[in-house]
Amino acid sequence: MFRQYLTAGVVSCMAIVLMGQGCPSAGGGGGGGGGNGGQTTTGSQGLFDQVWDDFDRNYSYFTYKNIDWDQLKATYRPEFAANLSADEFVDRLVPMLSELSDWHVAVQRADGTWVGTETEEIPNNYTTTPRNRYTLDGYQTLGDNVIWHAWFENNLAYLRIDTLETGAWNGITDDDIETLFQTYADAAGMIIDIRPNSGGNENNAMRIMSRLIGAAVTYGYVETRDGPDHDDFDELVEKTLTPSTGTRFNGPVVGLIGRRCMSSAEWFTLMLRAAGAKLVGDTTRGASGNPREFGPLSNGVKYMLSTWIAYAAEETGGVGSEIEDHGIAPDVAIAPDNSFDGEHDYVVEEAITQLQAMIDGLDDDDADDDDWPWEDDDCLYDCLADCDEGDGFCQDLCVEICADF
Repeated sequence: MFRQYLTAGVVSCMAIVLMGQGCPSAGGGGGGGGGNGGQTTTGSQGLFDQVWDDFDRNYSYFTYKNIDWDQLKATYRPEFAANLSADEFVDRLVPMLSELSDWHVAVQRADGTWVGTETEEIPNNYTTTPRNRYTLDGYQTLGDNVIWHAWFENNLAYLRIDTLETGAWNGITDDDIETLFQTYADAAGMIIDIRPNSGGNENNAMRIMSRLIGAAVTYGYVETRDGPDHDDFDELVEKTLTPSTGTRFNGPVVGLIGRRCMSSAEWFTLMLRAAGAKLVGDTTRGASGNPREFGPLSNGVKYMLSTWIAYAAEETGGVGSEIEDHGIAPDVAIAPDNSFDGEHDYVVEEAITQLQAMIDGLDDDDADDDDWPWEDDDCLYDCLADCDEGDGFCQDLCVEICADF
C-alpha cells in the first residue's frame, strides 16, 4: 500500500508527491524573521524554527484544514532541544508535518531519500495490468507501459494512462499521440482509464484531453499563497483546456477514476468531466498542492509544501468546491472492494455498459434527426455554424440544446 511505498526510501521526488505537478520548484534555504517570542534556542531548535517559518509563510492549507500552527510549534519544538543528527531531525520533524495530512508535504534526508508525511492507506480499484478478456487482439503500449490501448468488442476503444510523470512521457512524441488518435478515430466510443494514475505533469494530460474537445473548456481554478498571513492569496487563476489541431475523437467517452487519482490526475479527471465524459469508479483522493521545495538546511535536509488551493470547475464553468480532501466524485460509483476479482474488472464492465447506452442514445437521436427541419431552425443553424466540420459531438450537442426551443 501507499504507506509502505512512501517509507521505503527508494522513490524520487516525483513519486513522493505522487506525481503532483512535476518536480517542485526550488525555494529558499529556510526562513528567518519569524521570531520565537523570546524563547530560548538550543540544540537543533534553530533549524526547526527555519522549517516552521517557511511553512508559516508559504503553506496554503492552514485555514482550510483548521490547523493551529502556533500550537504545533509549542508542542513539537521542545523535542529539538538536543543537537540532533540529520536523520534524527527528520524523524522528529515528520510527526509534526503529518498533522497537516497533506500528500504534497514531504521531507528529504541528507542522503537524498524522500520521506512522506501522509500515512493514509488507499485501496486499489484496478488491476495491475488490464484484463485481456475484454480485448480483441490484446493491448499495445506507448512508453514503458505508460499508455495501454486496445480495441474492445462493438468497436469500442480503450486507453489506460498509468502516469503523467515527465520522465515516463519523455519517450512519447506528439506523432505517437497523433497516431494513437488516428487509430481510434472511428471508434463508436472510448474508455479512458486513469485509475492507477497518481499524477505528474498536467501538460501530459492535456496532450490526451485536447483531442476530445471541439472548443475551449474551463476545468478548474487555483489561488496561490502570496503573503505572510495564512489567508493571503493571489487572485483566482482559471485553468482552461483548448482543442488540439490534430486528430480529435468526437464520440462518447467514459472515464475511469479512483482513490489513487490525485494531484495532476485530478486535473485529468476534471478535464474529462469538462469534456462531457461520464465518470465511473471511486472518488479521487483530493490532493492538489503545487509543491515547492525548500532547503537544504545546514544539516542537508530539504522539505516541500503545498502552495495553492485548487478548486474544481462547475459544469457551468464557475468556481466549484475545493479539491483537497474532497476529491471528484464519479457519476457511477463502484466501491474498491467490488471493483475487480481474479477474472473480472467490474469497473471496465460498467464502463462498457454505460458507453453502449450512450451510443444507443446517439443512434436514437440520429433517427429522430432525419425528420428535423434543419433549414428552418434558426437556433440549430446558428449553433451548427460554430461547430468544426465533421465534429459530430458538437453537432449532436446542438441538436440536444435546440430541441428544447
